[in-house]
Amino acid sequence: MIIKRRTIENIIIVLLVCVIICSFSRFSLTTGADVSESYDVPIIMYHAIMKDSSRSGKYVITPDTLRRDIEYILKKGYTPVHMSEIIDYVDGCGTLPEKPIVLTFDDGYYNNYLYAYPITKEYGVKAVISIIGTYTRQASETGEKQVEYYSHVTWSQLKEMTDSALWEVQNHTYDMHRTGDKNGLLEVKGDTVEQKNRLIEEDIMKLQELITQHTGKTPDTFTYPFGSFDSDTRELIKKLGFRATLSCHEGINNIYPGASLDLLCRYNRDSGLSSEDFFDDILN
Repeated sequence: MIIKRRTIENIIIVLLVCVIICSFSRFSLTTGADVSESYDVPIIMYHAIMKDSSRSGKYVITPDTLRRDIEYILKKGYTPVHMSEIIDYVDGCGTLPEKPIVLTFDDGYYNNYLYAYPITKEYGVKAVISIIGTYTRQASETGEKQVEYYSHVTWSQLKEMTDSALWEVQNHTYDMHRTGDKNGLLEVKGDTVEQKNRLIEEDIMKLQELITQHTGKTPDTFTYPFGSFDSDTRELIKKLGFRATLSCHEGINNIYPGASLDLLCRYNRDSGLSSEDFFDDILN
């Protein structure tokens, strides 16, 4: 009888150990986060949208291409979400759909408002636009007629887009995304690292204030100009309070509670492939 009781007790102990091990295996050893509820999140990087197909290229696609992209994404069961939703999920205060995807538009072109915005409204999908502050300010103040080939979006247009609840605005620097160089923040000159960082901080926070002033919402994501960064700028961006940063490296992002959102990967959408060919290498 004693032997039988001990046998039962040993079995119970073994079962308890197995439960503990199985439970522990569901958590990240580095962060303590539950990774059983993780998502592989693709982020797509768009730029200009123009009707004239002769202008299509590495950073320009047509409205028809964007429309087909969205139709294909939805057909595959993906749901476009905002960066703020990704952040909320990682912070443990939000949820994500079964197959999340992020559609980002860099530089803040007027043609995003002219073509992409109506298409997203038609399908009811969300998108992210990262603007260059000085160009938006100029477009808003000059009063010149906007042209789809080179104009940038105005503050009133951004307000309309964000009020729709389909678009969110993120920070792409006020005036450190210049066409004359391809190194963005790395091109900022200062006698010391501290001086350089001060110049970058002033620029970025200026745009933070302007976006908040004109849209009522403060960006939580920083989009690196040209995808260029170094260890100093990465630390500075974190210090400024951004919860996520977007790079130009390609890859799928594994998102789970407590995950790092630094240097998230994105796939640049150029005009060279059909929606099927472009996304079949990305979507599972």
